[in-house]
Amino acid sequence: MGNLALRFLASVLLLLILLSVRTASQHEIDRLALDQAPVPRPHEVPEREEADRYGDHFDWQQRTPVQFLSQLTRSGRVSMVHGIHAGWLQPSDLPELLALVDSTLPCAHAVSTYSSSIPKERSTVGVQAAFLIWGLREGRYPPATHAAPLEQVPWLKQDVVQWAQDQVRGEVSPDVPAAP
Repeated sequence: MGNLALRFLASVLLLLILLSVRTASQHEIDRLALDQAPVPRPHEVPEREEADRYGDHFDWQQRTPVQFLSQLTRSGRVSMVHGIHAGWLQPSDLPELLALVDSTLPCAHAVSTYSSSIPKERSTVGVQAAFLIWGLREGRYPPATHAAPLEQVPWLKQDVVQWAQDQVRGEVSPDVPAAP
């Protein structure tokens, strides 16, 4: 419990620092990712061999959402996500993700291997951070085959961000399920 409280306080401090910056730079995202020690995030994941075969090379068991975003900034147009990762995202991830939702830094789209379409353009860290928040709200990542709906339907991103802000403040909207 003490470790979780320290992580939460560190996340809040990081959020306050990042709120003073309009958009995160590649250097800032890399610094955030490097500052995070591997923290076990046990959840059911596809076999490593199977995930590799589908192009999903991220270590979902040991790495954090910010580290995933850092990887997306170094990828091409898409980064494949194999399987459903229920329980990987945690409420303690919200402050860091909220700090990045306005970032315009280009990155790859996270795309489910189950998707029948691939976005034509690169995404942004802000959209992908909102996609991760959406995943937390839905209880699984990815919550959809890719984040294009967040780019095409402005109210959806606003709704996801508002939900996360309410979660951080402890004000859960009654029409939206609470984070697991």
